[in-house]
Amino acid sequence: MLMKEKILKLHNDNKTSIEIAKILNCSVATVYYHLPGGKEKTLARNRKTNKNRQIKIKKMFGGKCNKCGYNRCLQALQFHHLPNEDKTGNVMGLVLYNWDKAVAEAKKCRLLCSNCHTEEHHLN
Repeated sequence: MLMKEKILKLHNDNKTSIEIAKILNCSVATVYYHLPGGKEKTLARNRKTNKNRQIKIKKMFGGKCNKCGYNRCLQALQFHHLPNEDKTGNVMGLVLYNWDKAVAEAKKCRLLCSNCHTEEHHLN
């Protein structure tokens, strides 16, 4: 029997999410995910959290283009790795999984608007 089927059976037997997690030796998050509507709620919550983290790190590093000062739309700002820095990952990818690594990586970058970022790559 699949995990989802076990969770739904226990849920129908009026077990709480915590009880189900203990019985099946899994996390409560796994239980919530497999309950009706749980996957959609989890994905929506993750999208909101990810967007908030992306906004937070951009604000943390000035919230505007370090070259031209553009600040109308945070989504238009990008982290550009400085030439002499050792790039270990993409800041916006890291921010979704490991905040400390994302901040460390962002310190090796300049925050640029998409236009200035494109020009930076084209001119160098």
